[in-house]
Amino acid sequence: MKLQVKKVLLVLSILGLVGCAYFNTFYNAQKRYNEALKKQKNSKSDKLPNDIKKGYEDAIRKSWKLIDFYGDSSKYADDALLLIGKSNYNLQQYFRAQRILNQFLLKYPESDLVPEARLWLAKTYVALGQDEEALKVLKSIFKKKVSRDVAAQAFYIRGDLYFKREEYKTALEQLEKCVKIAIDDEMEGNARFLIGDAFFNLDEYENAIYNYEKLQSLDVPVLKEYEARLQIVESLIKLKKYEEAEIKLKNMLRDIRFQNHFPEIETKLGNLYEIMGDPQFAMEQYYEIQRKYKKSDGARMAAFYIAQLYETVFANMDSAEYYYKIASGLRTNEEISKDSKERSQLLTEYLKLRNQLRKDKEDMYKIAKGDSLLEDSVEVEEDSSQVKKKNEFSDEGFFAEKDQSEVEDQFSLTSDQSQPTDSTQIDSLKNKKKQVKRVKKVAVSRTAEEVKSSYLKTSFKLGEFFLLKYQNYDSAAAAYSRFITNFEDSIRTPKAYYALYVIFHDFLNDSVRADSFKTLILSRYPESEFGLKLSGRLKTAVTPEKVQETDPDKELYHRAEDLFLSGAYKQAIKQFEQIAERDSGGVWGEKARYAIAHIYEHNLKDIPHALEAYQLLQKEYPHSKLAAIARNKTAAPPEEKKMEAATDQKEKAKKEPPLDELPAKKETPPKPEKNSEKKSIIIKNKKVDL
Repeated sequence: MKLQVKKVLLVLSILGLVGCAYFNTFYNAQKRYNEALKKQKNSKSDKLPNDIKKGYEDAIRKSWKLIDFYGDSSKYADDALLLIGKSNYNLQQYFRAQRILNQFLLKYPESDLVPEARLWLAKTYVALGQDEEALKVLKSIFKKKVSRDVAAQAFYIRGDLYFKREEYKTALEQLEKCVKIAIDDEMEGNARFLIGDAFFNLDEYENAIYNYEKLQSLDVPVLKEYEARLQIVESLIKLKKYEEAEIKLKNMLRDIRFQNHFPEIETKLGNLYEIMGDPQFAMEQYYEIQRKYKKSDGARMAAFYIAQLYETVFANMDSAEYYYKIASGLRTNEEISKDSKERSQLLTEYLKLRNQLRKDKEDMYKIAKGDSLLEDSVEVEEDSSQVKKKNEFSDEGFFAEKDQSEVEDQFSLTSDQSQPTDSTQIDSLKNKKKQVKRVKKVAVSRTAEEVKSSYLKTSFKLGEFFLLKYQNYDSAAAAYSRFITNFEDSIRTPKAYYALYVIFHDFLNDSVRADSFKTLILSRYPESEFGLKLSGRLKTAVTPEKVQETDPDKELYHRAEDLFLSGAYKQAIKQFEQIAERDSGGVWGEKARYAIAHIYEHNLKDIPHALEAYQLLQKEYPHSKLAAIARNKTAAPPEEKKMEAATDQKEKAKKEPPLDELPAKKETPPKPEKNSEKKSIIIKNKKVDL
């Protein structure tokens, strides 16, 4: 008898130990889940930090261990499986969470946890963008007896779904139900916050403030209360109660609970000063944030607003670009970080164009002034000590800037000293003397033609930049107008006029000026793509937003232009020949034929090939304006007028359209066939015997 009692007690003790271990396993899993959830609620980042991920992963691992060891029929198996589903949801592994939760509903249809499982399944559907499925599941929750907590969450999710659909009135109905039955301060706080947002979007700012302020009396995470107070400030700004908004922000800066958010609060103060019409004071506020919170996300946020002020108010694009680059490193706001990167790249492109234009203008001035601006420079052969000193300066070429008189003064100081008698000393002194030679300075490293081509090309690109990328239409109009003033006879001039037409017609809504440009294009360039389009004769649509020609050879032609402008004349000729063959009889073919002849005559000084090119142009386009120019080039004038033609060279040059922009090719074209008959022609008033 005693033996049997001992056996029973032993079995009970073993079962007790097993049950205790069983409970401890689930308890530890639940504990790790709750710890991770608490950290997640107070996290500012959308991405889960590693410690939070590890907490949820530990909860999943311990729960699976419980199920694997004790089986599906054990007391806490349904709790463990639900915890796995919730953890996967919080890890943003929504498909896995959906599978686990559906598995739970199949395995444990009679479990008391079914309503909660359906609630989390609805959350999963929302996360996957399956809103209708979520609403169906939420509706099914109320088929069984539901706790107030689960019901409150269900009403909140439904309110949130309607809020996202911008059905604010319906959303308010669901959220008010949530507030009435919520037993948890956090749940009520979330509902109050969303109610405030709904009223805010309905422009009912007083009601919004009332609900945001309710959070201050609830036990909610500090982050949620911080967000609610910022929304109160936003509502006050909408009501134009700026002084009250300023007081609210300064009170937040006195609350130690918001210490981690001080940079954002101070940045909001700067925003407020901007709204109040004091950008200079706002700038000082942003600079103070930069000083106090170096290399923090708060400083990067302030940098973004500094950049905006420099760009839009103070028109300092160099500084704007610099601060956008700083703001692009923002980690807590991907939208601002992305915007900063885009603005920085955009301004970098603008500054490159601006600096190139400045250099072109400077070089044009230097070329115009010639050698009168130049002086001979002195090239000094430095010893190792001088090289070492030179490297200590950030400005390269510091020593090279010394003039001859300074060097000679150094030599005279040495010669005034007592003469050394030792031959070694004499050699040492000689080695220390600098060898001086004069080097002729060059004003500009580029030719005048290269400078002009660069200035033309960059001027036009600036207009395209403002129109297509920066979308500042006033600046685009100004840039195109300057281009036309400087390059009235350029190949791109019709395109510039059409761009002005588009700007005033489509963007600035100035029909009078748009019509004036339309009339000008139709009168001066009736056969161009733009003239044909405006007259209704071109059926293929020209895209006005991009102001681009629609001909398929356009890109090839512009590439050839770039080769020409870069000085790659033979490559340009090769590409122009391809265009002429592809577009025989077309506009681009005609331009390409003229470009080939122009390059041979003016750039390569190859008169025989120029003659052949001009003759081919006449043959293929006998009735065009460019063919008429070609005939003037190749036709021999009467004998008695040859001298007059020679003196009239400048006048004819004015009538010839300049080749401002051309594309390119590589191979040298075949030489013209030799003719047994000797002919004389005039190419730009030069007599040539063939």
